[in-house]
Amino acid sequence: SGIEHNNYSMSLYNDSAKITSSEDPFSTYQDDIPENRWTHISYTRDSVNQYLYINGTQRQTSIIDSFLNTNNGKLYIGSQDDNSNNSFQGFIDEIRIYPYARTKNEIQADKAAASSGRAAQRASEGIAASFGGGADNFMSDGLVAYYKMDETTGTTVNDYSGNNNHGTLTNAQETGTAETASTTTTIVDADNTDLSTTDDAYNNMIVEITGGSCGITAGTRQTISDYTGASRTITVPTAFSTETDGCTFLIDHQTGGKFGSDVGFEGDDDYVNLGNPDNLNNLTALTYAVWVYAPVDAGSYRPIFEKGSGSSVRKSLYS
Repeated sequence: SGIEHNNYSMSLYNDSAKITSSEDPFSTYQDDIPENRWTHISYTRDSVNQYLYINGTQRQTSIIDSFLNTNNGKLYIGSQDDNSNNSFQGFIDEIRIYPYARTKNEIQADKAAASSGRAAQRASEGIAASFGGGADNFMSDGLVAYYKMDETTGTTVNDYSGNNNHGTLTNAQETGTAETASTTTTIVDADNTDLSTTDDAYNNMIVEITGGSCGITAGTRQTISDYTGASRTITVPTAFSTETDGCTFLIDHQTGGKFGSDVGFEGDDDYVNLGNPDNLNNLTALTYAVWVYAPVDAGSYRPIFEKGSGSSVRKSLYS
């Protein structure tokens, strides 16, 4: 309900890539994507057509009868908004937003490498999109936002386009203390309400021992092989040197990605807030692309990123 504005988003819907809209000129498209593996998804639109690509292959197209002309809400990665309504569970890497429609060859180049194509080349040279040379330069000079997700610590998610549209990683470094039920391969913190109650929420993220009385060296890190939400139990594949009871720990969402690192999202309350950068507003032509790793049965609606104005004032393009 409410006023519908032409904002945009990319989401997974029932384990499929999907494009839809709140306005009639758009059709609804749906294509299954692989679970538990990396998938490249890209959406592009010019003044005439819109296209959905999965792993570099064009899967859907349609004619455009209206334009995105008021996309001026906040931009979030991994969530619909800062209330974490409808959150993503899985891993996200290499988000790119261009102010023009990429060609099929350029989209395939984006898929093939972490840095390729005209815009990424300019970004690698430290050249931002040009805004002083007229509309033609703006529409051809490159990325307006590029999130490699390569940070390994901290809460800043950097924009590598040169436009300084940096974001803040929120609720994504949970801490706690292992309880007496813990073993050499498990960390149990049943009373820690900061931890998710969703099974598998932290699978493939990193748990780091930060101190405490257990005798394990601070800084020891392991990949989480399983997580049980009901008991808030972290399981690791290799035994620690002793039982973890009394250890303090941190869950690191910044893990190994498709290229470099990525950010893992547990599906409850973690997200990246990118604010409302001016150069991401009022894009009548655009391309956005991303690598995602989606687990099995991780929810019916999972926003990869969304640029909108809240649940009652936005327009969504779920791809």
